[in-house]
Amino acid sequence: TGVPGRPIRWPWRRYRGGFLVHLIEVWLKEDMTKNLLILQKTGLLFNVLGVDWSYLFTQQNHGELTIVPTAGAFDYLHVMDNVQSKEYFVRMIRHSERNAWRNFTQIQF
Repeated sequence: TGVPGRPIRWPWRRYRGGFLVHLIEVWLKEDMTKNLLILQKTGLLFNVLGVDWSYLFTQQNHGELTIVPTAGAFDYLHVMDNVQSKEYFVRMIRHSERNAWRNFTQIQF
């Protein structure tokens, strides 16, 4: 078993244990993205619930910073609902602004 600072290595000692799993994961993700892009550009993807979901899966990521909001159970239950009130909407905007300012030192222009 491995210990902190000394992970388990494969017998040939050049690659650590998770290398092959990571390689397969990256290959599968890239292959799925390629197939979705082809289906999107040829117009073969169908709308689910009247929404074109292809842009969700084929969006391009630029940079290395991901700001993830802290979501509670209420947020997950009502993720597809319209905004209930102006106060709720203002609270969500303030929360997003605070998360952005917390990570602002990592953002470069």
